[in-house]
Amino acid sequence: MATLNFVNYSGTTLHHWAGLYDGRYDKEDLVKRHLQGDSSDIADRIRTTDILVIDEIGMVSKKTFETLEYICRMIRNPFAVFGGIQVIASGDFKQLPPVPNYMHNDAGEFSFEAEIFKTVFPHHMRLNKVMRQKENDLIQAVNELCNGEPSKETEALLKGMGEPLSGDEPIVRIFGTNFDVDYYNQLFLDSADGIQRIYKAKDEGQKIYLQRSSVPKILVLKEGSPVILVRNISNSLLNGTRGVVHALPENGHPVINFVGKYVPLPLISFEVFDSQCNMVVATRIQYPVRLAYAITVHRAQGQSLDRLEIDCYSFFSPGQMGVSVGRATSKEGLRILNYNPKAARLKHPQGVYDIDSYVGVEQKEDISCCKVQNTPEMQWDDTMSHRIANADAEIKTETEGQECAKGTCCADTRSEDDGQAMIDKANQYISVRPSCSKQTDLVNCPFSLNAYINKLKLSNDKCLSVSPEARSRLLIAHTDSLYARVSAWMDKDLKTSASWSNVYKLAHAFLTSDEHINMCRILFQVEVISKEQNKFSSKLLMWLLEMKIQTIESDIKQKQAKGYHDIPVDLSTAADTLTPAAKGKIRYVAGACIHKIKDRLRQCVIRNTGRFDEESKFKRRVDYLKQQLLLKLRIEEAEIKTITNLPHSLCEIEYRQGKSRGLSHVRDDVFLFFVKLNSHIQSKLVEESFHLHGSNIHTYVKGTVCTNADLIASWLDLFHTDHIEGDLEVDDDIFAGYLIDLFEMVSGHFLKIAFVDSLKELKESIPRRKRQALRPKLQALNESRALKRKSGISTSFQCSICKRECVDNPPISTEYSIACDSCNLWFHFVCVGLTGNEEFIKQKDSVWKCQTCLMTTMKGKEIGKGKGKGKKSNI
Repeated sequence: MATLNFVNYSGTTLHHWAGLYDGRYDKEDLVKRHLQGDSSDIADRIRTTDILVIDEIGMVSKKTFETLEYICRMIRNPFAVFGGIQVIASGDFKQLPPVPNYMHNDAGEFSFEAEIFKTVFPHHMRLNKVMRQKENDLIQAVNELCNGEPSKETEALLKGMGEPLSGDEPIVRIFGTNFDVDYYNQLFLDSADGIQRIYKAKDEGQKIYLQRSSVPKILVLKEGSPVILVRNISNSLLNGTRGVVHALPENGHPVINFVGKYVPLPLISFEVFDSQCNMVVATRIQYPVRLAYAITVHRAQGQSLDRLEIDCYSFFSPGQMGVSVGRATSKEGLRILNYNPKAARLKHPQGVYDIDSYVGVEQKEDISCCKVQNTPEMQWDDTMSHRIANADAEIKTETEGQECAKGTCCADTRSEDDGQAMIDKANQYISVRPSCSKQTDLVNCPFSLNAYINKLKLSNDKCLSVSPEARSRLLIAHTDSLYARVSAWMDKDLKTSASWSNVYKLAHAFLTSDEHINMCRILFQVEVISKEQNKFSSKLLMWLLEMKIQTIESDIKQKQAKGYHDIPVDLSTAADTLTPAAKGKIRYVAGACIHKIKDRLRQCVIRNTGRFDEESKFKRRVDYLKQQLLLKLRIEEAEIKTITNLPHSLCEIEYRQGKSRGLSHVRDDVFLFFVKLNSHIQSKLVEESFHLHGSNIHTYVKGTVCTNADLIASWLDLFHTDHIEGDLEVDDDIFAGYLIDLFEMVSGHFLKIAFVDSLKELKESIPRRKRQALRPKLQALNESRALKRKSGISTSFQCSICKRECVDNPPISTEYSIACDSCNLWFHFVCVGLTGNEEFIKQKDSVWKCQTCLMTTMKGKEIGKGKGKGKKSNI
């Protein structure tokens, strides 16, 4: 969005300038495309750039930043960061974080988490003069909200700004999610005048991937309605440009007024690319605009708005409220609805506050501090001198007293001048990393190099043909760089064999890469590395990988030994009798139920979007309000882990979380409500109830839940402090009715899950009689036997020969029994001459008859009865 402020200065988006596309390609593929493909203009643009200014650096992800640096370096100069381009970045990390894109393997990490960040930006300067606002209390409110620490004065100020804005000038409304924006855009469009057109998109591929498309399936426009571009359509009309619908020809393209420029919109294809499959999985062809009566916080970032309303109800991320309030130029043009104290106090990760307080490297008048051509591989900190001394002692201890095969000492045999030259060369690399008081981006290896040397049983250092002091410095730097990569590979969620295999694939790819060869050249101070030198570094990396695995294994064993016994439990409800596993499952199912019903309501709202009859409008409004209420029951993962009194109940969700961390968490009081609901349902789903109510068991239990006054009261208590302002405000009686509807929907879905589990347990408790005969398929008894069972006659069976009972699952094989498939009488194996090893017993659909029935069959065949005359009996 900030690009719009620099259109006259050749400003453009970062993705457009560097040819990053939508993030679908990895950095190596992008370099090949720019150098060998049809993107030569991008390569020329990078080569001719002297200074690159990046605005809103806080919204640039780590992956994007590293990809950008790699592309510039590979195209311009592989031995200098960013290829030697001077990079200036501006922004505030305490505003909005980067948006993750898991389809393209972008976790949304901050750019300052990249190892190269502090090398690229050694100088950090704070801009203290606020240009947008002039009122001190408003400036203070913005700063405190961005820090997640609003004072009482700030909260009082924001709560007192709920009055409607005066005047007829257009008002922009800001929300936290696209869903809320779409709802309010439709609401305002319904009340607007003008000619209306509906444009339906053309979709191809797997439609599930289009649910988060930046353009809607159905686009409804009216003349005079505000819109915003979601895609660059020219060098001056960029993503984020606002306009007004000028004309909607019946058989033509919509005409938009972009500040005096009347532009017919083109149809654009929006693709969804799956990086895992390396293919386009879905496509939507639509006009590249959205209605802009309301916009999201992300769309608003970088804008200055004279008149805006902020609805805080749907804010969920740190910085959203601070960014929203910071768009206002004055208090006179600002209105706050549904002030959300929880969202106002959301804290950023600690790294954000650390980078904010980082002062950088001292500036020198001759700017020599900015002329060092840093390479990404070598980064050092002030702790290096201490670690070098320790490494010197280790290597010295190993080499002292040891002799080579020829009887000479292993010490370096070169001249002192050569040795000093090597030390100076090592110090030159050390000086690459400016000294600072903060921890560098590289991870210091916690393992002793002495252990590695002992493991390899080195008697000399033929590979490291440098002096001991230079060797120590270079080896520590090399080890730290390798360990940083190992840590990055193993910091991910390694719960499957495939994920562990991927670690070794990454290690193999790195060891065979040019990057590893360049690192070895720096370590050994040679132009061409030998086989032994390559092997030395490769074994070092595999040893670090092995040590890291041992550390993870040790941590897991400690956690398992600790178990749940050391976790404090403070429950005063039915949860006291539940095991930690049961509590974890209930909490997981509770979050799943809330998410399912919320998603169902959202789909109802989406289906009614674009419909203009009164019934559809009413349903859309009611369903939107209900899903807003359900959002109040959820809580962010980072917050619940810090405030919960029931940490043991989070185990199931943590186990099931994927890399997107998308599973829903519920508040502690919501979890305790579901514990009470589960206790009531389980008391009804017993075997006696199944026999008594039969197929009506679900209706019976649901009726007891919906009429239970205690459960209803507990549910209503979850919402006793909620109050919605603005267009959704309703009477208390209607509000209570909506809560009862939600209670029935949520409890009904929870009952379905509980019913399935109870039905499984019931089936497992019912014995299967013919299982004792080792027969793969059970034959149904005849109608008379079934009638006798229903009449209550005992289901025990006696052997028709010895008159002893046929026992279910007898302890010895001779007591096994079998039933005749003709007369349904039972016989012990020994009584009818069976051993249990006969082939027909193991065959599917086999038939066995007792001697009486067999003789009757044979007699009938002898007198010519039946179709099987003259054939052998099938036994």
